[in-house]
Amino acid sequence: MPIRDLPPLLWLLAALIAAAVIGFALFRNLRTPESEITPPLGALRWIPPLLILLMAAGTLALAPSSEKGILAIAGIISGGALGWGLGMGPTWLFWRDEPSRDLLARWATGLILLVMADAMLPEPLLGSYVVLGGLLGMSCTALPLALAGHARAAGLSTTLGLVAVAGAGLVWGDRAFADVSIGSAWSMGLAALVLGIGYASTWLPRTAAPFLAASFVMALAAPLGLWGFRLGPNVVLPSLMGLALAIALSLLLLLSERTDPERSNPLPALALVLVAGGCLLLANRLFGMVGVSLTGIGLSVLLLAGGRAPLLTGILVSGFAGRTFLQLFLDRTYLNQYGVDLTHTYTSFGLIAAFFIPFALAALRRTLAPTGALLGIEALAVLILPALMGYFIHVDPLASYLAGLLVTLYVLGILAEEGLTTYRFAPLMPPLLLSAAATSLLAAPWLITVLNAPRKDRLIVFSCLILLVLAYLIALVRQTPTKPAEAL
Repeated sequence: MPIRDLPPLLWLLAALIAAAVIGFALFRNLRTPESEITPPLGALRWIPPLLILLMAAGTLALAPSSEKGILAIAGIISGGALGWGLGMGPTWLFWRDEPSRDLLARWATGLILLVMADAMLPEPLLGSYVVLGGLLGMSCTALPLALAGHARAAGLSTTLGLVAVAGAGLVWGDRAFADVSIGSAWSMGLAALVLGIGYASTWLPRTAAPFLAASFVMALAAPLGLWGFRLGPNVVLPSLMGLALAIALSLLLLLSERTDPERSNPLPALALVLVAGGCLLLANRLFGMVGVSLTGIGLSVLLLAGGRAPLLTGILVSGFAGRTFLQLFLDRTYLNQYGVDLTHTYTSFGLIAAFFIPFALAALRRTLAPTGALLGIEALAVLILPALMGYFIHVDPLASYLAGLLVTLYVLGILAEEGLTTYRFAPLMPPLLLSAAATSLLAAPWLITVLNAPRKDRLIVFSCLILLVLAYLIALVRQTPTKPAEAL
């Protein structure tokens, strides 16, 4: 079969596997007793739809062309509907079964949307607007849930990371093949293979599930990639690398549980950071962004390890996805031609902000605990912050902000998940990083056009924003005292 005819086969395979997982998961969840993870109530239900509408309106206003704007809005609405449906839906909608099974079922729903986008929009540039819009739309629900400390925040944040790393494969996959869509189609097929085998492996003991599932996927992916689809080593090897990384991290988790059941020793967490970070750098160096995205997809097998592994997987794959979107931002703002000078004052500010903002959000949650409309304003501020940062201090600091968030994701996300810090950052970090990447990329064409905006205009806008921030803080202090929710 000619290589040009292979993408439809992979799209069909991915869609069928995802649909089978969704159907079986719905059947099981409908027959399972009620779960304790109840859907959000009150303001948390209407905040995401308002954020979705505001993000869609802003994207349409800043889009470089009507075609790209419409595609981005389609992604925001689709991803927003997916995130709101999963986050606010009844418990039988993938919140009632075993955590890994429910997580895989949620990922399957996002994967079907990605397959549709890849099949209908084979051009990577147009497809990227749909993917970025979808991630921003999902973040409109995941971010408020994380800021509110809701029980569903971790599951939806992990789902966002899994959809993001598969979306990164869609965006970057065709860079490996300039004339056909086999690269992105292979990413969808690999994700579906991990999804199907992973779901079947959830009935195995969790001590063996990730090892057997990863080995089985490797045994299928290697011959299919090299001989069935005639792909090069630059595509197949990073796919296998991610699966091998999942095996290594699963082994580390098993060892840490046996040697340190109370998780008071920082060495297991640091080992996870070093191993995962080292493989991220290695995939980047050897295989480029295509390899990073494929490695992240294979790494998804780690969620089968059970316990804290699903949330840890969401953090790690979000880092792999975030690295690819950072490179995409560098490409589209031409920063890759001369790099980013971290010693520059403005650029250093972006890097410092990436470490400061997560602490500020967690501290705000601990002391004042915004609720209702104030929580919605807080989430909106986080979503539009990258665009404001790019407007006031240019795109260079915005690139360093994304790079800093990537580091913060791994260090604070993993160490806090291990219980080694005061706040539990883990559910917050994936939507914080991925929404920042999506907003930065969607706003990048507009940021370039206002690169030389008059200083007077910037000062006027800045003064207005300061007044709004002061008004928000006054309203926050004057709100009816409530018992703060559990810290992030």
